[in-house]
Amino acid sequence: EMAPREVVPPRFWNAEPSVDVLSYLTSQWLPQKKRGLFLHGKSGCGKTYQLYAIYKVLLANFLEKRKVVYHDCENRAGWNFDGENKAHLFDNLFTERPTRSAANAAYRTLNLCYDNNLVCFFTSALSLEKIEEMYGERYSRRIKALAEPMVLTR
Repeated sequence: EMAPREVVPPRFWNAEPSVDVLSYLTSQWLPQKKRGLFLHGKSGCGKTYQLYAIYKVLLANFLEKRKVVYHDCENRAGWNFDGENKAHLFDNLFTERPTRSAANAAYRTLNLCYDNNLVCFFTSALSLEKIEEMYGERYSRRIKALAEPMVLTR
């Protein structure tokens, strides 16, 4: 099933997961539905492309449209965490300037996901080590509890 066109920008309509991402989704995630992925890498390496590809795989394999939610971390307005949503995709985590309010907002989001046992997929230009260095260990611990780290190098 094609991802809803109103959610996916046209340039990502044909997004396909990489071999590594697809392998994780089919061999580990879809059967167990435990942890998502934390995709990180340099700008332009395909993080957002892979996140939309994950979105399509989730919709095609088991989730209804209303149960998969895409969040752009550069625009927090309109985020939806109601109980009907089963998978959350966060693009551009920690792209804001590292201010106290941005750090607090990010931690509240991570904690909400952790406390409610939500399935989350993240992208970030920052590695877990860099997040820990800039924001503290509690941030990297929460991400590790929610998602399997994967470096994209394309």
